[in-house]
Amino acid sequence: MNSFFSILYNAAFSANHTSYLGNLLADAATLLITLLFSLFVYYITKIIVFRVVKASRIRKKISFRVVLFNRRTIKLLINLTAAWVFFSLTKIILEVDKSASKIEIIANKLALLYIFILFLLFVSFVVAAINEFYERKFDFSRQYPIYSYLKVVIVFVWVLGFILIGCYFTSTSPWAFLTGLGAVSAVLLLIFRDTLLGIVASIQVTASNIVRIGDRISIDSAGIDGTVLDIAISTVKIKNADNTIASIPTYSLSSQVVKNWRTMEESGARRIKHAINIDIESIQDLDASFLAILAQKSEFTAFIKQYMNINNNLTLYRYYVTDYLTVAKEINKNYPILVHHLDTSADSLQLEVIAYTFDITWIGHELIKASLFEHFFVIFSYLGLKIKRD
Repeated sequence: MNSFFSILYNAAFSANHTSYLGNLLADAATLLITLLFSLFVYYITKIIVFRVVKASRIRKKISFRVVLFNRRTIKLLINLTAAWVFFSLTKIILEVDKSASKIEIIANKLALLYIFILFLLFVSFVVAAINEFYERKFDFSRQYPIYSYLKVVIVFVWVLGFILIGCYFTSTSPWAFLTGLGAVSAVLLLIFRDTLLGIVASIQVTASNIVRIGDRISIDSAGIDGTVLDIAISTVKIKNADNTIASIPTYSLSSQVVKNWRTMEESGARRIKHAINIDIESIQDLDASFLAILAQKSEFTAFIKQYMNINNNLTLYRYYVTDYLTVAKEINKNYPILVHHLDTSADSLQLEVIAYTFDITWIGHELIKASLFEHFFVIFSYLGLKIKRD
């Protein structure tokens, strides 16, 4: 191939050019022909490759080859082929024409730089394909994600790639190049502070299983409560309940207090925790006549017979709420049911109700909670209790 293009170049541009402008036009024409030939190779390769891929796309079984050779990767490889053709042709021209202009030298260097970048992109695509194959193939991938580690590999490959590119184009050894970078390391650390902290945080988050994509998290200090959409090296995207998107630095996941709702969702139980502020003056003893009146109400008929020895309305209310929650079908009995006192002041007492619903969804849980406490407030009034308002 080299000899063919050498003969072609000599035949087309062997005449001596008498002026600088003539040399420039000849070099430009040479590069144009080279570029057109490279584009021709690109389109021919694209047609052939996509026809082959389309004809062989029969199997639906998940394999790494299927995941890797998607449309994006195939396009990148086709671009890489065309770029290599352009680079090879410009190299042949430089070898044949010892008096080649700077245009041809620059075109050759840019072609090589383009090949370097395409190769780095291909490596990134391979790493992403490994993660995609892992997530699609194995059911435990959601519990044990590896993307944070793979992102570190991608960053390392790109840093190493740019070091090699810098060494090649400056004609220096890697050690000399790194020594030069050491002089500006403080500036680089300042510029890439969030990225470096994000890399460390990504590893910590994954290794400690703090947060996964798809988890609902709350960060009270940032006013965030939503679902994690993406965990990148530098930022984490979270979709809040109001459909807004919040982006926070990745290192915030390890430096701030983050509430993860995953355990609640996996447990199948969501907690009701609600306190009622009771006016102390409304707490009173119960006499037999009052209990007899209560017993006539359907809600208390069986209940009063069981607790005839209770002597005040607050205790009766506390027992009633506890028994009601114990038999309510919406309440998960595998978790504690508790009705107890909290803070007590000179004129009020807080009664807190704790129970767990089977429905862990936000709407379903809140509807159950509302229905329960609407009933409890009706009973509240029956017993002569009053809410203490601030």
